[in-house]
Amino acid sequence: MLNFKRKATAGLLLASAITSLGLFAAPAAAQASSKYLPGQFGSYVRAKRNVYVGISQWHGNGYKPLLKKKGSLLFVK
Repeated sequence: MLNFKRKATAGLLLASAITSLGLFAAPAAAQASSKYLPGQFGSYVRAKRNVYVGISQWHGNGYKPLLKKKGSLLFVK
């Protein structure tokens, strides 16, 4: 009976260790496959199409919406 308790305890410890390793590895795998490039205060992403980014830029004699071209690197907070 004592031998069975040791095996059961060892099995539970092994199962909990495997589970905890899986929990720690899951965010790392998700981070590695992310389309966002890591940054200190945010991330960077490439635009898949031409995008108006929501700010205006002085152009000629007035302000016009800023259009970023496809493939531009944009900062995402």
